[in-house]
Amino acid sequence: ADALLSDLRTRTAPEQSTGSLRGDLRRLFKQVAEPAQVAGPRTMRALIGDADSGLLALLMNGDQRSALERLDRIIDDARIRGELGPDPIPRSALMAPIGLLHAELLDHELPAGYLDEVIDLVAIPLYRLRSRASSCS
Repeated sequence: ADALLSDLRTRTAPEQSTGSLRGDLRRLFKQVAEPAQVAGPRTMRALIGDADSGLLALLMNGDQRSALERLDRIIDDARIRGELGPDPIPRSALMAPIGLLHAELLDHELPAGYLDEVIDLVAIPLYRLRSRASSCS
């Protein structure tokens, strides 16, 4: 179980921006969700239940660090394009949409359109609010 769980970690190289906050978030969230979608919720729950606490901590911290690093680049690019305001976005706010994805993935398959809902209804409004973006477009 430890070997399989370790193999399911998100491993993606930095990529060029898509040119929009929504596009960059969609690509990141899709990559974050993909390993769990391939394995399926029952397998993921079984793997998590069978892994030792040290491995779980290593995986969670590594995945969170990787996602935060990529989110930081995405946020910086969005600020340059004027999609977000200048204020820092707290780590908890940055990771909240990814937490929603993880919770959904452990419960069942992602419904069609779920990624877009998380991006359009949670991530972008939250990031714009916390960064004090000047317009609500």
